[in-house]
Amino acid sequence: MGIGRTMGIGKERRNNFLKNVFSLTSLTLLTSLILCALVLVGCSIGVGKETIYDDAQRIARDGDSYSFYHRIGEIGRNSLALDYSRFYGVQTIWVWENEEPGEIAVDYDSQVTSGKFKVVLVTPEGRIINIAEQSGKGSFKIAASRGKYSLKIVGYDAKGAIRLERQEL
Repeated sequence: MGIGRTMGIGKERRNNFLKNVFSLTSLTLLTSLILCALVLVGCSIGVGKETIYDDAQRIARDGDSYSFYHRIGEIGRNSLALDYSRFYGVQTIWVWENEEPGEIAVDYDSQVTSGKFKVVLVTPEGRIINIAEQSGKGSFKIAASRGKYSLKIVGYDAKGAIRLERQEL
């Protein structure tokens, strides 16, 4: 009687041990799968910025979506000096409210060495107006009604430098 009970207990312990091992293996496998899924999702978060350059609706949105490989510069209240590379997406530089009708004036100096780059103005109606595209130097003026305006830079694998001065008129 004692021997049979001992053998039964050993078998029971072995079965419990195997259940625990398989349970631990399943848990480890499940955890590994979850981590892999998170890594894959995390790597694809930036996907889609490449298509913004020619998409007026996405440019006009309030939110930004952009990435730079390299970006050095300063954004002031009315000035911008920026050197960049591998710029994708759209970044808002300034947002302001015109309380009275007037004029918007922007001086620009853009040097693009590769890719596509532009500076745009978004009107209160959501209309996109190109201020500068690719390389160039000049001034931009437009009559402005009351409302919220934003000035944005847009790029597709762009490398270069941009200098902007906004005048309050």
